[in-house]
Amino acid sequence: MPLQIGPIALDGPLVLAPMAGYTDASFRVLCRELGAALVVSELISAEGLLRNVPTTLRMLRVDPAERPVAIQIYGADPHRVADAAAAAVEHVAPDLIDLNMGCPARKVVRKGAGAALMRDPERAMRMAEAVVGAVPCPVTAKIRSGFTAEQVNAPEMAVALQDAGCAGLTLHARPRTQGHSGAADWDLIARVRERLSIPLIGNGGVRGVHDAERMRAHTGVGAVMIGRAAIGNPWVFRGTPPDAAEALAVITRHVDALIRANLDAGLDDGEGRACAHFRGHLVKYTAGRRSSVQLRRRLNELRDREAVVDAVRAVLAPSE
Repeated sequence: MPLQIGPIALDGPLVLAPMAGYTDASFRVLCRELGAALVVSELISAEGLLRNVPTTLRMLRVDPAERPVAIQIYGADPHRVADAAAAAVEHVAPDLIDLNMGCPARKVVRKGAGAALMRDPERAMRMAEAVVGAVPCPVTAKIRSGFTAEQVNAPEMAVALQDAGCAGLTLHARPRTQGHSGAADWDLIARVRERLSIPLIGNGGVRGVHDAERMRAHTGVGAVMIGRAAIGNPWVFRGTPPDAAEALAVITRHVDALIRANLDAGLDDGEGRACAHFRGHLVKYTAGRRSSVQLRRRLNELRDREAVVDAVRAVLAPSE
């Protein structure tokens, strides 16, 4: 039975995590086509959105092919975040609004946003209530186990957010101080799921379909979120790797979509900017392949589409 978040029925059990610098619309479309049932935007600053910062507004871009899509917003002030959520709905009508309550980045936490909210459940609850009251679409939140290993409060936080009107939650089963390292506490995910009547998505320690199946069996969650394992590998949602021809086709589509988005936005040197941004993806796409080390050494030389595609073609070529 598909997971249901409000009126949104997912067509599978795998979800693409929000990742700064990676999960823009170009990448989300690929992941959706390859099996992700729901995709989530990069975390978007509430203040940047309300101040109409051009770079923030560009991050709101949604492609019809990626729906259902959640726009994830972060901020410290409940009313400002609610206003930003309403603005996001007005701009792109996302299927869901997701509240970031788990980002461990220092620059986010020191402003009282992201994982800092794990230390302030009352403010987190007020934020959820404000956003639920401000938008017509379902509201979800992504939380962590707690702020530290000694302050694990995800069960209480999850119930509070459910009471505040959230239609679903994602739990990254590591505390903020653990970042993305070490083992994720799947037992905690199971305990939180038992306390909720709304859907819970599990996150942490999932590197592929097999891990996702193990998490679902261990915890009883209806869906699993995959993050870093998807960078350079959108096929992780399908469960089978591509051959060289498919890999080249998808990588080419990805860089072309980034270039097109920049040109549509009227950016100067849209192609060059897209190719520079794509380097992070490219390293992951080609990791472990023939000549990938040499490619990394000349990344800064790849300033246009032709150079990027030629370099990828060379890396993917079969060994003689």
